[in-house]
Amino acid sequence: MNLRELIDTVRDEGYSQANAEARVCQDIVLKAIDKSAFADHITVKGGVVMRSITGDARRATQDMDLDFIRYSLRDDSIRSFVSRLNCLDGVTIQIAGEIEELSQQEYHGKRVFITITDETSYSLRSKIDLPSGNHHRQAFFFNLKVKVPIHGGQLRLAAFELRKIS
Repeated sequence: MNLRELIDTVRDEGYSQANAEARVCQDIVLKAIDKSAFADHITVKGGVVMRSITGDARRATQDMDLDFIRYSLRDDSIRSFVSRLNCLDGVTIQIAGEIEELSQQEYHGKRVFITITDETSYSLRSKIDLPSGNHHRQAFFFNLKVKVPIHGGQLRLAAFELRKIS
C-alpha cells in the first residue's frame, strides 16, 4: 500500500491535501476495523459518517469518532484495539504518544493519536476520539447502513445514534 498514491487519488476527488490525508487515514482504519474482530463492536459516528452518506468533500473531517460496543475504554484495551488494527498488508498502525482524557462540555472519553506507515516508510498521523458512552440519553436507536468507498473495495458501515426521547 502506498499512502502517497492514495492521497493523490483522493485529492483528484476534490479534497485539499490535509483532508485527503485525513480521509486516507480514516479509510485505512475503517478497512482494518472491517477486517478485524472489531467489525461488530464499533460504532462510527460524526463527520466520517456524514461524509460517507453525502459523498461530499466539503463534509470532510480531520478525526474519527468511534464508540466501542461492550469494550473497555481502559488504556490497555485501547492499545490492544490499535494493535489489532494491524491486519492489512503493506501498512502499520501505531499509537503516537499518550492516550488523552477527553473532557469537553458533555463529551467525555479518550483521544488516541495514531501513526499509519506504509511500506515506503511514509507516515500519516490521525486521531480517534472514543467517547465514554456516559451520555444522558435514552436508548432509541436507528440503524444506518452505508457502503463506504475505500481504495481497494467497499465495506459495510453500520452507524447507530442515540436520541433522547421527550
